[in-house]
Amino acid sequence: MKPTQVLPDGYSLSRSIDLKKDTRLAIGLNIAAFLLLIPTVILLLQLVRTSHPGSISGSGWFVLSGSTILHVLGVIVSISLVLIVHEFVHGIFFWTATRTRPKFGFQLTYAYAAAPDWYIPVRFYWWIGIAPFLLLGIIGVLLLLVAPEFLLLYLVAAIAMNTAGSIGDLWILYTLFRQPAGCLVNDRGDGISFYIPERTV
Repeated sequence: MKPTQVLPDGYSLSRSIDLKKDTRLAIGLNIAAFLLLIPTVILLLQLVRTSHPGSISGSGWFVLSGSTILHVLGVIVSISLVLIVHEFVHGIFFWTATRTRPKFGFQLTYAYAAAPDWYIPVRFYWWIGIAPFLLLGIIGVLLLLVAPEFLLLYLVAAIAMNTAGSIGDLWILYTLFRQPAGCLVNDRGDGISFYIPERTV
């Protein structure tokens, strides 16, 4: 089955998630993202210590020169850019699946890319969901191994934020994994619905 704009006969709604209405879930995902952020930063700092000896002080801080304000601004820019690129990668994979322009949006606690007019089979949606986590994570770690020292702080911030920011994607994929075969996904950005063949309802 390919992505379709018309829900096939014999399909029924299995589950619907709306982050605008389910504030408990939205808060829970943000807490989980923060909890994931901590070990991710620790692992990345260990990688930096191994690949760039002397770039991190004994207290665990980067050995930096120049203005602290500029470094803070650099971290903010790095985080902002990776959030944009994260959704852009989602968008590329939505376009690959549907050949139509995806919808992008930003809310207070999250950003999204979506294809609200499409019902997408699991085998397509899996890659849409996991792509930013895998691609940006792998590229980021490879860059971290060879980047000059003045970029290390910003790369760590970007990689860590991309990993933590993927918590919603990973949770959706976990939920999708528990759906029956033949499931179709309708992703509206701030809401997502799963449709399954009626015989499995």
